[in-house]
Amino acid sequence: MNVEIEIEYWPEGAWQECAMRAAEATSAIEPAIAHPRLETSVLFTSDEQVHQLNREWRERDKPTNVLSFPMLERENLLTLDPAEEPDQPPVFLGDIALAFETCSREAEAKGITLEQHV
Repeated sequence: MNVEIEIEYWPEGAWQECAMRAAEATSAIEPAIAHPRLETSVLFTSDEQVHQLNREWRERDKPTNVLSFPMLERENLLTLDPAEEPDQPPVFLGDIALAFETCSREAEAKGITLEQHV
């Protein structure tokens, strides 16, 4: 799976590595996620931006730690042939957005680093 990372608001950190570890962990649980044509995006942004997305797409007027916008149903994911050539067009899995301030508060409350929490 190809993971596109965009960091808009977060401080310096190993966020790309965190996103890749999460993708690898997900692939261990659901091997179909490891398909080479799959693509997803992860946005590391602010509470303000996640609040705006949450209000626009979920009609909830508050920030949250993470939002996901799946684009591919599990049934469709499972129909992808693992033997397919990777040079075929990508199949978009969806978007994920993480809110810095909320994730930071949660990590602090748990007594762990932000990298461990994400």
